[in-house]
Parts: sequence; structure tokens; C-alpha cells
Amino acid sequence: MTASLQLSFAVDGAPGDPAATRLHLPVEEGTVVLPELLLRPTGHPVYLYQLECRAEDAPPALAEQIGGLWNAREVMVGPPGHTLPGGVLRVGDAEQMQVTLTASIRSSDPGAANGWAAETVPLRRSIALSWTPFAVPAPGTKEPGYDGLAVIDFGTSGCTVTLWDTRVAPDPLLPASQAVQLEAALAGLPDIAAPPWLADAWASTCAEVVRQRDLYVALEVLEDRVRTAPPAYRQWLIERLHELYAATFGSAALELWSLVPVQLHGSATEIPSIITVTGTPGAYTVDVGGFAGGDITLHGLKRHFAALPSRELAAAGFDTDEVVARAVASLLDRTNAFIQRARPDDPPLRNRVLVTYPTSLPGAARTRLKRLVAAATGLPVAEINTRYDEAIAAGFYFAMRDLGSSPELGVDALLARMHTSTGSDRICTDHLLVVDIGGGTTDIALFKLTLREVTVDLPDLPPAQRGRLFEYSPDLRGSSGLANRGGDYLTWCVFHWLKAALASADLAGRELGFLSGGQAWPQNAPIPPWRDEVERIVPTRYRENPDRRAAFRELWAIAEHAKIEYLGQGEDFTGSFGELGPVTLTADGFDAIARTAVARLAELAVALVRSRFTSPDDQVDRLVLAGKASGLRQVREVFEEEFAKAFAADPDRRWDPTVLRVDPAGAKSAASTGAAWAERMRILANRPERAADVIRRGGLDIRVDVDNVFQTLPAAFTLVRGARPETIFQANEPFRAGPGDERLLWADLDQLPGQVVVHRVIDGSLPARWGSYNVANTAEQQAYAPAMPSTENDRSDDAWLASVDARLEINTELDLTLHLWHTGPENEYARRPVHVLTDTGVDLPATGDRLDQAARIRLPMGNASGQHRDKTVFPYAAKGWTHWFVHGTGVNARRLRGLLSPEPLPVPTETGWTFRITDGDEAPHTVLWRRGGPAAESGSWFAALDETGQLRVVRGHPPYLTTSTLAEMDRHPGAVLSVPMDGRSRETDSADPHNGDQ
Repeated sequence: MTASLQLSFAVDGAPGDPAATRLHLPVEEGTVVLPELLLRPTGHPVYLYQLECRAEDAPPALAEQIGGLWNAREVMVGPPGHTLPGGVLRVGDAEQMQVTLTASIRSSDPGAANGWAAETVPLRRSIALSWTPFAVPAPGTKEPGYDGLAVIDFGTSGCTVTLWDTRVAPDPLLPASQAVQLEAALAGLPDIAAPPWLADAWASTCAEVVRQRDLYVALEVLEDRVRTAPPAYRQWLIERLHELYAATFGSAALELWSLVPVQLHGSATEIPSIITVTGTPGAYTVDVGGFAGGDITLHGLKRHFAALPSRELAAAGFDTDEVVARAVASLLDRTNAFIQRARPDDPPLRNRVLVTYPTSLPGAARTRLKRLVAAATGLPVAEINTRYDEAIAAGFYFAMRDLGSSPELGVDALLARMHTSTGSDRICTDHLLVVDIGGGTTDIALFKLTLREVTVDLPDLPPAQRGRLFEYSPDLRGSSGLANRGGDYLTWCVFHWLKAALASADLAGRELGFLSGGQAWPQNAPIPPWRDEVERIVPTRYRENPDRRAAFRELWAIAEHAKIEYLGQGEDFTGSFGELGPVTLTADGFDAIARTAVARLAELAVALVRSRFTSPDDQVDRLVLAGKASGLRQVREVFEEEFAKAFAADPDRRWDPTVLRVDPAGAKSAASTGAAWAERMRILANRPERAADVIRRGGLDIRVDVDNVFQTLPAAFTLVRGARPETIFQANEPFRAGPGDERLLWADLDQLPGQVVVHRVIDGSLPARWGSYNVANTAEQQAYAPAMPSTENDRSDDAWLASVDARLEINTELDLTLHLWHTGPENEYARRPVHVLTDTGVDLPATGDRLDQAARIRLPMGNASGQHRDKTVFPYAAKGWTHWFVHGTGVNARRLRGLLSPEPLPVPTETGWTFRITDGDEAPHTVLWRRGGPAAESGSWFAALDETGQLRVVRGHPPYLTTSTLAEMDRHPGAVLSVPMDGRSRETDSADPHNGDQ
């Protein structure tokens, strides 16, 4: 069977023209990123005996580099093809060169003993490579002016940036991002196997389609074949055409939402997370991508943020967290370079920067990341947004995908797929579970998505002229995740298996049993003793001997290649290693390793679902596996098995395997794109009160209630106190109004423990340390003896701790703060902190008991019929005063007993709030105060009353009266010392594959 092989280069992530004779690439800092080489059989599979690359008339150094690229030997190439990685080419002063690819292939021959024809057919392809330099500007000094938002995803293995550019207009015919998908789908038609009786007709159709140079002409050819084909062939063609359209219109239509993937290096929208540091502490630069040399080169540095520092950086005197922040700033520099290449007159983006992070990163580390990135970029802290972790961002990415390139069609598709809520045909819901298995981390999020059609009574507008307004509301039921447990973990397993195999077959078997048995899965798993013996034969540990770094990197690259191209595809991997001889790793062995690891991730997802689903109506409607590692065959298979097994044991749950979807295509930029889309929709959303205006305009509009994701706590948190941890915050507990616009949860600890340690509950795994605080450290820093641990065993420190109350607080970014105050004299409200009131109000009548007056204050509330009912503002007044207040911020200000409304005030009418006081339920109400409403201001509003009789309306919970030292806190009972909790991980770096000890 005669077959041939097409050789083409990947251009912007899609196959290029196999007949192209020239390829133009950008050059940056003397380097060119060469694209992947795509090998596609034009018919049946072919046996690639050898592929070599050679440069014509190039300087010797350049020719030597090219000679080491795009080479392959003894590879079977079948559908969907085979990919050879590109590389980084240091071009020096050269401006172009001619490259010749020479291949030897054999066609398949079922009659031959080995299945291949004896005759070797030569192939030759020549292409001219040229490049154009561009410069990356230094951090901009211009005033802010770029009208957009940048979202930076600094990953463990790769980095992406997505822009929301308000000036990007969508293509009215087909968004460019979907056109690329359509072009790739058309080019891949020959890879689809047809039934034997349709094979010739299908080959003819594919040849004619692929021959067309115009995308839409090629599509017309395919549709014309559908119309003219015989019935049996027509039905088969229709199915393929529908699959093609589904893949095209189901892909992200970025231009529709004015989203632009940033080309960070040449045309590459993703660059490796390789950090190079050049200089000395205090005077150094950081670059991302590994394109330029430096004094220190690091892989996967993100693992060390807010954890144990990188040993290599620490030894050289660098602060690891600061280097990470400067790496993020370097990505912003590349983003500005991209903006200015497209629009040279635009100033760089100097505001509205959003940075994503793993779900497993503690809240304190998120706050630290914001501060450090602000310092590195020169931006105000307020301009650095860290609202979205990678699990939430991935969820929004798939919500965007649901709407497709046509919101009208997308909404109708959602309505058809989702469940109609009982009692309303205008509210639909479903549950989306996203498992993002990235290079370094795995992030999991469970969403309940609600689509509601907003109706407004408009009797003057005929129904045919009314538009439609939908509210799409995601509710985060829970999130979870693990650090250091993603695709790199499987590469790490292959690395150690391969290393042991190079040492001896016996050691390889012991290593395989260790890895496949799951003993290596725990983050701080003990190192098996035989690895020291393996190291003596195959030395790669470079922590003590830097000369071994090259050997480690070479073996790591081979392990990654073997995992992706062979073992993950179900094929054995055989490599030749000189004196150590050929080594074979079996697909079955890798299958055992991968299944063990993936099963642990699936168990996390199952545990999250079980802990959050409380009603028999709760079902997983969609399970999306995303991330770079999700493309491995074992991932889908194991998730199907684990969910089927778990749900079979649960009578209230049913498992439908058709809800599972694997989407590795969105892996590159799911986090940055999803966060950019969410922030765009949040900023541009029509407010609910404008629904009538939207419907009058006609057409269709969608309001995405992005803030709804942040209304509840995504996980439970425990406090380590006593023999067992106690739950301090419950999962899905709603946040409450804090000062101003803040949303918080808090819990009183009554007495301050000597050490406070809080863990985040990871369903299905060990809890993650989230924050800690030891008051002794503060006492030593401030030299405050009463709070220092006793050295005389007289337990004087216990007496001091007993006099201090504590309140633990968590915000929507999961940052923990501990508030401390001295309790003062004993009575029923003395143990509460003091709050500050700054606004003026109105005085109650001078006569009468204040608590009795407070119990009789009412606030009218309207309802749909226009009638009013009264709300008691201070329902607990009969029980006594509940708060301490001061007027002003001085710690010596007079303390006043007071009351605070337990719930936010209802939304005011156009004239504001009207407070009334009554002498009884049936007695007429006397107007106390008409307080104007908060017009366009946001936040929740509360009523406050102090013992002098002054009634106020305050925005959010009144802030604490603060102090800055333990001594001042003791001198002024009720004054609050607020201390952030340390979120730094205490785990060792043993789980880091690039720690130098592998």
C-alpha cells in the first residue's frame, strides 16, 4: 500500500502549509524559537526509518545546532501523526539560512513478515528560514493609557498572558480563533479512518478538500460532497461534518469577547517557566522562557513561592519570592512589547493587572504575591488583582466556551441541556466539575451554574419587540487542589524508572514497584534506599556537584519525551544510551504508574462531590478534564472507573459516563483566558435595576454574576487546638459584610492559644497548613515581657494569655487575620472589641430607657404589592448592649455601649431609609429620621445606636479601634491588634523534581 508523509511546521499552534518554501520567524535577544515539525501520513501509516536535518551555507556553529533538531529514527507514524519538538536557535549575526529535511520511509505491507514494505522511499523537503528582530522595552515610564486588562498565568511549566482589549472587534463571519480550529480540522480529515467500503470515496473527498487554498472554498467542497454523495456515504459524511462544526463552534471564540492571547516570544503564546537570573542581589534582572543566558537558571521556581526558598537562590543571596515577582514583571514587559508591536503609539499597560495562582496557595501567600508584584512592576497594589485562583479561572473558561461564538445559540443550547428548576421554566441549573491537571499542580472546582431569564412587566411594549435578558450565575460549591501533583509528577516517575533501568534490570523492577504501588505519592515520601546505588551508576544529583546538572536535564528531557510520545500513547519506549546500552520502558509499566497517580486525583474529585452534594437532585452534569496531562489515555479511563465505582455505592447518585469530557486543547491558556473573560463580564455587566432598559433595546444580553462565586467559603478550615482539630469555618458558609465593601467570616476563639495553627480541609487527602501565628514571636520582636513564654515554670505567660481574647477572620481571597484585644473588666459585653463610628446621625428623644427605645425602632420595607411591613432594626435590644463603640480613632476615646443591627439594612427606596419609633405594635409610628440612600455606592449598610442615644447608618461593619503593639493593647482594653497569619508552607522541597537531589 503506497503511502507518503507530509512535513509541515506548526504556525500559531496549527499545521502550516506542507508546500511552503519559506518560514519567517521573530528573533529576540539573538535567539529564534523554532516551531514543532508535524509528520502526517497522507494515507495508511508509514514507517519512518530516518529523518535528518541539515543547514545549507550556514556558519558552522549554526549548522551544528540545526543538525541536532527535528531528527527521528525508526518511528511508526499513523493517524493523527507524529510531532517533533522545535528548539531554541542562537542565530548570532546570521539573517537567514536554507534548511533541508531528508527522510526515508516505508509503506505498510500486510503481506510482509514485519508489516512493512522492504523498499525504502526517500523524501526531501527544503525551506528557507528567516527572522526579524524586535526589542523588548524596559518597564514603561509613560502614564497609564492602554485601555484594557492583562491576566498573567505564571505556571509551573508554562506561562501565558491574555489581554482584554476593548478595541478588538469580533469578526462578523467567523472569529479568527475558530477559523484556526476549522482549518486544523479540515487538514486533519485524512487522519479519520473510514469504513473499508467507503475508504476510496473518503480518500477522494479528503484530497479535494485539502487541495483548496481558501478555507471557505474547502468547506464548500465538503458540503457539496454531502449533497451529491450516495445515501450510505452521505450519512457518514454528515456525521463527520457535524463533528467538524462541533469542534469549531465549541472552541473558544476569543475575539467575540475582545480577548487576545499575547505572543510572548515571537509567535509563541506560551513560553516555558524557565527563569534566568543575571546579576547580584540588589542589582539583578530576571527573564522568563530560557531564551537568554544568565548566572542562574531555574525550572519550576513557582513551587517555591511562599514555601521553602530555592536553595540555589538562597545560596547566592537572593530572596526567592522577590525573584518570582520579578518573573511576573518580566511577563508584563513582554506583554507591553506585544502591545507596542501592534500599536506603536500606545503607552504600555500600567494598570489593571490580574495574576492567577494555584488553588493550593494559602491566602497569606496570595496577599504577599500581590505586594511583591506591585513592587516589581511599579504599579499600585490596588491595581494588582488576585481574585481568581486557577480552579475558578478554569471554570469561567468553560462557562465562556458554553456560550460559544453566538450568545443567542449558546443560550438556547444551555437551556436545552440544563435542568429546569421545579416551579419555574425560566430558571435552569446544572453542575460543572472541572479538574485541571497542569504541569505542577492539580486544581479542582465544583460549580452550580444557574441560567435565569429576567422578566420585566412592560405593558406598553409588544412581546415581539422585547429583547431577552439572561443572568448566568456560577455558584462555587467547593474547590480543592494539590501542589506538586500534576504532569511533572508522572515525568518524575518516568525519570527515576529510566534512571534505575540504566543501572540494572533488578533496580528498575524495584523502582517500578515503588512507583506503581503509590509509596511515592505522599509529598514528603521517604526516598527508597536503592536510589543511592542508582546514583553511583547514573549520577544526576547536581546539588552537591553542579557538573551533573547537564546529565539531569538531558535525562529529564528524555523522560518527558518518552511519557508524551510513547508511554502515554500505549507504546513501549526504547532508547540507546551508549555504554549503558539500550533500555526499554514498557507501556504496561507506565500504565500502572499513571493509573495509581491519576486514581489519587480522581479520589480527590469524588470526595469533593460527596462532601458538597447534600440533595438527591444534586448530580454531576459535566466533568471536564483539562490541563496538559489530561490528554493521557489513563486520565480519562481512571476517572471514568473511579466515578462509576463511587457512584455505584451511593443510592442517591447516578453516573453517566457521557458527561465526561477531556479538553487538553484549552490547557495552554485556560486560566488566563478564563480570568480575563470573568473580569470583563464583571466590569461590563448591566446592573439588575437596568433590566427594563436592556429589554426595551431588543436583542439578547447576558449578565454574568461573577461576584456570586465569592459569596461562600470554598472549603472548610480547622483550628488545631486540643487533641483533635475543630472546624472553625464550614465549607459553603456565606461571607458576611465587613468594613466597607469587604466580605469576611470571623469566629471568636475566646482565649488566645499560645500558638494558632489553621488548616484547609482537602476532601480526600490530608489537610493543608493554611496559616499559623505564635504570639511569642511578636512579644520577642516588641520586647514585651508579659507575653513572653515563662522560663521559671511559673506559668505567668498562661495568665497573660487568659487575659487576651482572639478573633480569627478570613476574607474572600482566603487570607487569614488574627485580631487580639485585652478583655478588661468582666461583664457580659466587656469581652468584645471596640469599633469606631465616624459618621454623624440623629439623637433619640432625651427621655426614656435607651434599650427600650432601641427595641421599638422600626424600618418600613416595601413589597411587590406596594404595601409595607416593618422591620425591627435592633431585635436583640431587650437582652442588653452588644457592642463597644468610640467616636473617632484615638485609643483614649471614651468607650460607649451600643447596638448594631444584626443584618444589613434593606435596599433603600429612592428617598432613602425612614426610621420610625412606636409605642406598641398597634400604636402609630413617629418618624425619627429620614436618611438618604447610598445612591450609586455599593456595600452593605447597618444601623448603629450608642448609649447616648445617637442613631447612625454605617457602611459595612464598623472598623476596629486599632493598636500596633501588645503593650498598647494591654493598656487600652478593647483596642485591637491585628496580625496576619503566616501562610508559608513548612514542607520540604523533596517533591520538587528540580531540587538537585533527583
